[in-house]
Amino acid sequence: MVGTYDRLLVVLSVLVAIVASCVALDLVSRVVASRARIAARLWMAGGAVSMGIGIWSMHFIGMLAFRLPIPMSYDVPITLLSLVIAVLASGFALYLVSRGQLTLLGLGGGGVLMGIGICSMHYAGMAAMQMAPPIRYQPLLLGLSVLIAIVASMIALWSAFEFRFETILTAFWKKIGGALVMGIAISGMHYTGMAAAIFAPDSVCTVNPQNINNTWLAGELGGFALLFQAAVLLISTFDAFVADLSAKHAENLKRLNAELETRVAERTTELSRTNQFLMEQIAERKAMDERIRESEARLQAFINNSPSAIFIKDLAGRYVFVNKQFTHLFGLDLEGILFHSDTEIFPPGEAAQFQANDARALESRAAIEVEEVAHYTNGLHTSIVCKFPLFDSSGRVTALGGIVTDITERKRAEQELLTSRALLDEAQKLSHLGSWQWELANGRVIWSDELYRILGVDPQSYRPSFEGTIDSVHPDDRAGVERAIRTASESGKTFTLEHRIVRPDGAVRHLRSVGELIMDAAGRPEKILVSVLDITE
Repeated sequence: MVGTYDRLLVVLSVLVAIVASCVALDLVSRVVASRARIAARLWMAGGAVSMGIGIWSMHFIGMLAFRLPIPMSYDVPITLLSLVIAVLASGFALYLVSRGQLTLLGLGGGGVLMGIGICSMHYAGMAAMQMAPPIRYQPLLLGLSVLIAIVASMIALWSAFEFRFETILTAFWKKIGGALVMGIAISGMHYTGMAAAIFAPDSVCTVNPQNINNTWLAGELGGFALLFQAAVLLISTFDAFVADLSAKHAENLKRLNAELETRVAERTTELSRTNQFLMEQIAERKAMDERIRESEARLQAFINNSPSAIFIKDLAGRYVFVNKQFTHLFGLDLEGILFHSDTEIFPPGEAAQFQANDARALESRAAIEVEEVAHYTNGLHTSIVCKFPLFDSSGRVTALGGIVTDITERKRAEQELLTSRALLDEAQKLSHLGSWQWELANGRVIWSDELYRILGVDPQSYRPSFEGTIDSVHPDDRAGVERAIRTASESGKTFTLEHRIVRPDGAVRHLRSVGELIMDAAGRPEKILVSVLDITE
């Protein structure tokens, strides 16, 4: 018995095979892309069902496209069994290509197992016809159909593995090309298997007739299969789009995070440098403050231990600072001095003297030195007072400072020295005894007033020197006098000699000179001291 085919249904079966292959290739990428184990298993299960239904639909539509001159029906349990076999074979294929690697041995073994699964699905569907006598098969074509199934399975596995990281959005033409090859190969296996079938001339179908139009059933099944595959492909594509969008967002977030981390690192480095700089500034400031405190402490020590009285007045003349010596000299406490003026502290005469000198210093805007007389705790004292204005940073006078140095004892000593010198001069005049000294370190010569009179020289117009002193000696005595002085300076021996001098007016006087070498505190020669007695008369 020879059968025929409905060409439109054959084309529909091939189309279903190609679409199912395209969906299967795309589903592999979703299985691989799923990071969560549950999501991967769900995609694998859904992919197995979708791919299994697609392959089975192609097979069943191809069966419905086959026409025999006898009524034909199909056993439902066996038909459903063929569908289960298709789903299981598809699930195995998805599992195999979703792993990390696919070796040549794995590809071969997987292709053989998947090919056997497809053949099992096909021949189980053929068995659902339950022909009597049973269908026989040509061995050569039967073997060829199995070979085609295995080769088609290997091509399908290789394509799915190669494109497992690609979606239909990123590798459209690759997916379509692979789907064409797979769909034609699967269809080729089916129609080769159908060509291998031999129906006896008296064959009948033993399945109860379903009274269903084969063309209508094939069309409905093809439409359902295509819609189902389209829905699965749409879901897969949408998931791929969302995943791609999420990946781009993740990449953008990663890039932004990297930029943020870079900026944070740069900012952290900058803040670290700034913090280090501030720490250095703080350390430097602390060191400076410590130096200022030490300097202030030293200054305060100098001020408090200074023998001079030190004060500061504001521009109204009130004392705003005094040191310990000030309170000691005047016998006053700080409460009686600070924020009080001179008129509130000192007698009117002394206060007026102080205020007048204050005004001079402020008007001159410079330091001045004046002598002031005031009553201390132990009597009337004379002081040298240095008064000076104090300025702010803008150059404006803000206060008056003063340093008071008591010179009462020095004035008394100077007076006593003047008195003693007057008495000495008078004594030398009465005794015609003069003196002079020659300072060896600087060569300076000093004459007493009586020596000026003895030598007849005006002290206002004449400046004594060693050479001038020697030149005043009579030429005949000059060498001996100079030799005696030089010898004394070198050996330290005292000398006494009589000699003559010649006055500027030509008068000759006879003198007796006695000289000796004076040592300093360290025992070094300091000066030659010579006393001169006029023995002319």
